[in-house]
Amino acid sequence: MRNQFGTVFFYLLWPLVWFYAPLTIRVRVILRVDDEALVVENWFGPKSWQLPGGGRKRGESVIEAARRELKEELALKLPVDKFVQLTGNAITSSHSGLIFRYHFVEVRLTSKPNITTSHEINSYGWRHISEITSLTPGGYQ
Repeated sequence: MRNQFGTVFFYLLWPLVWFYAPLTIRVRVILRVDDEALVVENWFGPKSWQLPGGGRKRGESVIEAARRELKEELALKLPVDKFVQLTGNAITSSHSGLIFRYHFVEVRLTSKPNITTSHEINSYGWRHISEITSLTPGGYQ
């Protein structure tokens, strides 16, 4: 039910999202264990799997935003030295007529962490790296 509400709400706010999305820089985190990466399904928006992450706040570095988003969405508190920024400049991408600007950060762990999802996340799962290439910057392996 919550996911249906999030989808309806997303489309009702479409004009605002369409205007606001290109103005913000978002961060996506490739949380990787061996050959798998974590994907999430957010409550807000069209029902689809994506990398965890969100908007970068004013004055926040890309790494700080990635750490904050993992903590807020998945209750993960990881040391800063685990985070590697993959993009120097934000990558522009278009989804469903919306333009987004993303930075990508990679976190490699040796084992799958204990995850507790927040109200923002409907579900999560682990996918083989080959299954998430459409969610990552070009050439990521």
